[in-house]
Amino acid sequence: MMFFAMALLHNLDNFVISSSKKVNLYLELEKTSDMNMIIKELKESHVDISDLEIKKAGLVNDKGPALLINFNLPKKQSRSETLDKLTTLDGVLFAEIL
Repeated sequence: MMFFAMALLHNLDNFVISSSKKVNLYLELEKTSDMNMIIKELKESHVDISDLEIKKAGLVNDKGPALLINFNLPKKQSRSETLDKLTTLDGVLFAEIL
């Protein structure tokens, strides 16, 4: 019974997170100047950036910056669609939805 409840709650948690308009994104960039391109792309997608934190990268690139961005999607669009848009930009080395 306990395993059934855990599996059910895990699936419910995944559904709620995937259908949420709030997105927490971690990005690693080649250089600091690439941040402007990322912010411009997000604003063109009409997202509401609520928090932006700049850190020193460390997973893929130890020279460029890492961004932690919290934003709200304007409509319930696919998170993976947003992630795919950002990963195709020049200068993005790593991207992950947290």
